[in-house]
Amino acid sequence: MKIRTSLTIATLAVLPFAVACSSGDEPSHKPSKAAAAKPADDGCGKDSDLSQADWAELCGPDAVGNGGKPRKPQEAKENKLGQKQATIGGDGTGELEITPTSVVYVDKATGETPDNDLFAVVTVKDKASNAVDASEEAPAGGGGWKWAAPNGQAIGDGDGNAAFNVVPEGFNGGGDIAAGTWAWDSAVFDISEAQRGGTLLYTDGAGTTYRWTMPKTDTGPEVVKLKKGLAY
Repeated sequence: MKIRTSLTIATLAVLPFAVACSSGDEPSHKPSKAAAAKPADDGCGKDSDLSQADWAELCGPDAVGNGGKPRKPQEAKENKLGQKQATIGGDGTGELEITPTSVVYVDKATGETPDNDLFAVVTVKDKASNAVDASEEAPAGGGGWKWAAPNGQAIGDGDGNAAFNVVPEGFNGGGDIAAGTWAWDSAVFDISEAQRGGTLLYTDGAGTTYRWTMPKTDTGPEVVKLKKGLAY
């Protein structure tokens, strides 16, 4: 009993000191949980001054420097016929401003008859918009033009022997475009009657795909000139 009493007294004597230590204020330099969890401001937060495009490139999950992963191709918004689009040139060289301006649907062109019902022919204005020559990305490089039909079929520019041989006079550009200049080109698709009014797709030298909604009837300022260029 005496031993237990002594231990009890000793314990009671120490207890106020322990309570005082445990109930004291936290050290002023110790960060709170909220502060510890808050990352340093790297310019990518909700109050970032970056544009949406720059944020995606510099701060997005696939940005260079975010785990060392390269930027993935980004799907662009859908444009209307006649709207220009800044793109990266073929092989990733230079910048090319691309504007599909007109579309016609014909059942014969430059002496060729389509394998299906129609040729959809689109005029394109290409401009090398900076100090470097630029060209369209070729299908061999994974890019170029496609017609996405309403039924979901993707038809390449010049697919088939007939469409490949349709080269409208006055809209037969191609190759490099000198810096600061522009040239007319065209894209030709062999489609069925039901595939009128598809979506025009272009994939540039950076792997980005751009889209234009296409009317179902002949439309655009170059229609008359284009039909004349297809009639020879």
